[in-house]
Amino acid sequence: MTNKRPRISEPPKEPNEPKDHTQKLLETLLEKLALGSNDTILPHPDRYYGDASKFDLFWISVKGCFELAPKQFNSQRKKCVYVGTLLGGSALDWYQSIYDVDTIMNSIDLFKESMRAAFDDPDKRRQARNKLGNFVQGSRPVTKYAAEFARLARLSEIDETSKAFLYEKNLNENIRDELIHYDIPEKLADLINLTIKIDSRLSKQRRSPASRKQEPIGSATKKSFSGKSAPIGQPRKR
Repeated sequence: MTNKRPRISEPPKEPNEPKDHTQKLLETLLEKLALGSNDTILPHPDRYYGDASKFDLFWISVKGCFELAPKQFNSQRKKCVYVGTLLGGSALDWYQSIYDVDTIMNSIDLFKESMRAAFDDPDKRRQARNKLGNFVQGSRPVTKYAAEFARLARLSEIDETSKAFLYEKNLNENIRDELIHYDIPEKLADLINLTIKIDSRLSKQRRSPASRKQEPIGSATKKSFSGKSAPIGQPRKR
């Protein structure tokens, strides 16, 4: 006789509704996982019920939990099981269907991609990619341009090199002119940090003409993406 895995129940709708054994186990697991490093309370993402529009936000919250408590999430399976405790409705039904599939339950990346195939909206990736090609900085400060670009880039799921290329390409000319003095970072996040610093310095110069006599942007040294220091003004590598 084979042992069947107990069905994972939905959270009770009413506070006074009796809890079954599985629900109590799930709550106990959540309580144990709630203690991160230094015994700080780890907040849990809102329960996910299968809404495509909330898929990415849910996974951003989950990723934050993994980063806040790495000792608690020290295996791929623990991460997958934890996510399973945060599911409800059709998402919980999906989780029950893959619970015994070891190749999925032992890889958080496969788990996420399988879940994406079931609930995410594939059309939003196409729409984001179309927007990225025509999304220029214009009158926006770099901070606002970068924030919206990063959002579209995340939705588009294009590779990191393409993200950085499009981001630089659609910056205003004055920012691109300053980038001539730098090796362009390969990662979008590093490129965003660099251009925000450049834009901030240029803004200060526009507000205070006297500051134009100050030292060039970036101070005395800069770092290429190889991690080595190099003098400012050296032509970037092509």
